Amino acid sequence: MRDSKGRRRSPVEQAYPSVARWVREYGWIEIGQDQASRSFVRALDEGGLVWEGDATYPTIDDALRALEASLAQWIREQFGRCPPCTRLEGSGEFRLPRPSIKRG
Repeated sequence: MRDSKGRRRSPVEQAYPSVARWVREYGWIEIGQDQASRSFVRALDEGGLVWEGDATYPTIDDALRALEASLAQWIREQFGRCPPCTRLEGSGEFRLPRPSIKRG
């Protein structure tokens, strides 16, 4: 499978497209136990924690599937079905704007 630039997508990008998009465009993920968090998997951005999963999962794949579903929902909530795009200056590339995250 190929991306919009004609590059071949990795098996991870194919299995977890929203996770791949998140780490390319918005933030980063953390997987594993640490002293600072109760969750096994987390999604963060410059503003901090955006999503955290459960404390344990039967498999790492289960944790990644939960992360994928949650990030896909977050992206849909932020952008809807037809996200606004901007053309990057001097190229034919389009990029989604960084969303503002409302923290409660």
